[in-house]
Amino acid sequence: QAAIEYLEDLCNIIASMAAIGPMRTVPPRNFMPSRRIHPQRWYDGLAGWDAAYLASEEQFSEMSKWMFRLQTGYTLHRNIRDASIEKRPAFLPSGAVDTIALRGLEGHLFSPCDLGIGISQVVPVVAAICLTEVGLVYVEQPELHLHPALQVRLGDLFCAHVEPVIGYRGYSDSDERTPYRWGDRLFLLETHIEHLM
Repeated sequence: QAAIEYLEDLCNIIASMAAIGPMRTVPPRNFMPSRRIHPQRWYDGLAGWDAAYLASEEQFSEMSKWMFRLQTGYTLHRNIRDASIEKRPAFLPSGAVDTIALRGLEGHLFSPCDLGIGISQVVPVVAAICLTEVGLVYVEQPELHLHPALQVRLGDLFCAHVEPVIGYRGYSDSDERTPYRWGDRLFLLETHIEHLM
């Protein structure tokens, strides 16, 4: 029972983590988001776009602000359908979001498939960090197809979303005091880029 209990805990952790693979899929023009975020869709990055569709206004705004802070040259924009003209699509749980677009600094809107590959690679990573509550986020090559300056700022994004140490375990006069956090997040990054490190 002792061994099985730990294995069940491990299975629950693995099932709830967001594991993003090295080559994220660029969503096509006719991309239909999933009604809920499936852990399996994180690997090809599509769950990041699902999360953007399903995000609250506050979460979506936070993600868009980070896209600006990373200096990608784009922020996120929701194209909202007029619900009075046509019925809301059944695949969306709330609101009438038609598409997610990227707004350039000049104000022009672009589809993700019309931009460079680096933007489509970083959006799922930003979504996993800003829009999920999972404790473990694993990302292979988060810096893929990004400019070195943006790779450095991506490190700032990870650092900003790790909670600080709350306290220490152990006796105050002991050398064996270990820091602990409450509800913190763990990022496992597989990278060989020194700019991110």
